Amino acid sequence: MQLRYLMMVISTMFLLPGGLLAQEKPRMYFTDTSSGRPIAKDPKIVQFKNKYWMYYSIPGKDGAGWHIGIAQSNNLMDWQKVGDLNGEEAYEKNGLCAPGALVRKDTIHLFYQTYGNGPKDAICHAYSTDGIHFVKNSSNPVFRPTGSWTSGRAIDAEVTFYKDQYFLYFATRDPKGEVQMQGVATAPAGTDFSRADWKQAYDGTILKPELPWEGKCIEAASVIEKNGLLYMFYAGSYNNVPQQIGLAESKDGIHWKRTSEKPFLANGKAGEWNHSESGHPDIFKAEDGKYYLFFQGNNTGDGKSWYLSNMPLKWENETFSPAQSSQTASAKTTDQQSFKIETGKKVWLLTYFRQRYPTRIEIDAKGNTVEVPLPNPMLLEKMHMALSTDGRHWTPLNNNKPVWDQHVRDPYVRRGPDGLWRILSTGGGGKDREKVGPSCLYLTSPDLIHWQVEGTLPLMKDVRNESGALLARNIWAPEWFYDKKSKEYILIWSSSFEDAGWKKSRLWYCTTRDWKVFSPAKVFFEPSYSVIDGTLLEHQGKYYLFHKEEEFGSKTGERRAIRVATATNVYGPYKVIEGPLNNGQIVPVITEGPTVIKDPNKKGWLLLYDYCMTDRFGASYSPDLLHWKVEEDVKFPPEARHGCVSIISSEEAKALMTAFQEKTDGDSQ
Repeated sequence: MQLRYLMMVISTMFLLPGGLLAQEKPRMYFTDTSSGRPIAKDPKIVQFKNKYWMYYSIPGKDGAGWHIGIAQSNNLMDWQKVGDLNGEEAYEKNGLCAPGALVRKDTIHLFYQTYGNGPKDAICHAYSTDGIHFVKNSSNPVFRPTGSWTSGRAIDAEVTFYKDQYFLYFATRDPKGEVQMQGVATAPAGTDFSRADWKQAYDGTILKPELPWEGKCIEAASVIEKNGLLYMFYAGSYNNVPQQIGLAESKDGIHWKRTSEKPFLANGKAGEWNHSESGHPDIFKAEDGKYYLFFQGNNTGDGKSWYLSNMPLKWENETFSPAQSSQTASAKTTDQQSFKIETGKKVWLLTYFRQRYPTRIEIDAKGNTVEVPLPNPMLLEKMHMALSTDGRHWTPLNNNKPVWDQHVRDPYVRRGPDGLWRILSTGGGGKDREKVGPSCLYLTSPDLIHWQVEGTLPLMKDVRNESGALLARNIWAPEWFYDKKSKEYILIWSSSFEDAGWKKSRLWYCTTRDWKVFSPAKVFFEPSYSVIDGTLLEHQGKYYLFHKEEEFGSKTGERRAIRVATATNVYGPYKVIEGPLNNGQIVPVITEGPTVIKDPNKKGWLLLYDYCMTDRFGASYSPDLLHWKVEEDVKFPPEARHGCVSIISSEEAKALMTAFQEKTDGDSQ
């Protein structure tokens, strides 16, 4: 919800490049924007202290040297950046990147290359007992190759233990610096990985480009042992040629044979997120025994963006192959005609709008706001609907097109005690804004098919300074809650007095009995952080306020995600519950627009939210509304944003399906 009104204007200024389709993004779609551009490359994954850790390469801001980013995850899909490893030694003055890593006992050993030194780039080593703070080997650089076959350069380190010794795989170039190829060195089992222990194991390349798709480059080896053999996933061709991933096997770690003449993982088709390359692989075995292939990709081909993702693999017929997976962020949803409704059974209704943000807002070390461009922006602020019988798999109505040609953003759609559906929406202010301030839109419907715009609600019109000037700049994501005790409707929304709605934002409220007369606005929730997107749930006499913490930038780190606070009185005071993620949050970053429902399948709850920067929806399950775990097997309409879930009858669901059958005309994106 950042810069909502600015986004509305900007989004109309972006056009899709010729022939570029809306992207179907994978379940994992990670990047780092600290450089001012969305770039993360060269992933390496390890498990350490009950968490998954990812080390990756990122450029410095304003042309500064490359360095290594550090991120954590609980599920291998949703990643939170937790640190950086920067160049501090003289040999790293131009940068460091392309990390390899392994865990030995209680220590992470990181192997990385120096950057920007041409044929003098070499492999270095560092170690850490907490995953973030590293001690660098005093003998760095620890390895570079020798011989007439190589330029002396060593990059893209991969270290694995095999047959009682450590193998160091690296990429190097021929003496002319034209062809990239693989070499190998070894060290004894008890090594401290210092320079004196590494010995070149073969005086020549162990794998060089020979197939057409490999071009002039084989690099980025990632190796894993299976049934006594080593399997090497490698990148063929230089970046964006396109780079694609191959697979080879070895009985001794030195002599390698390709398993196929075709790429194991090719680049994507035109319009897909990895059209320009699927490169720099990392093979990883999770604690449950499942295999994942991590890799980098982009579809711009200009070096200005790279994203990281993964795909599950299976071991079958004595080799690796891609596994079938439903873990795509915008996988094709169920066809409306195949959606089955059982008479007398409840159906869940998701209302939402659709958007792909044009930019991602960041704050640099100096406090300046930076807008990082995102691909393929789109905005469709109109009512969309989807149905589900389990809360996890959703079928969009009208082929994921609007069901009503009316401005609606962040639609909060709930049935009141009188049976009337009442909808609140962000936006809707008109020519009186200078007199009454920002407004939200109020709409009603008797049946979710026939709608009526009741008008705009200038809820912050009485919030003024001593001179009588209006203070609020926005009313975002308004919702209403019916208090059975007082028989009043409580309207809740976020407002800020700053120049952007996400800055120093608080939750506000007012009350009404008839939707004609409203009490003056008051502060509802004011934690120590900026807050937006509040939604309220009552359960067994306790009130749960789910909301988005809206803090980010170099001072706080990335903290845009969902939190929960509780109270015994609907008006508070609310106590923030310290969740397990990112020092207090309950779902991964960057997420917003929470909505909570009882789990249709089992005892417990579902929390739905959207990953606003990666254009997908997510869900988490909890047995108690406080402890949440991300659900992996979910399917939501593409580009769905800020949803609200309601329960309807099977008859109502059938009526909606009849009224909003798939059409070929109307709005489409």
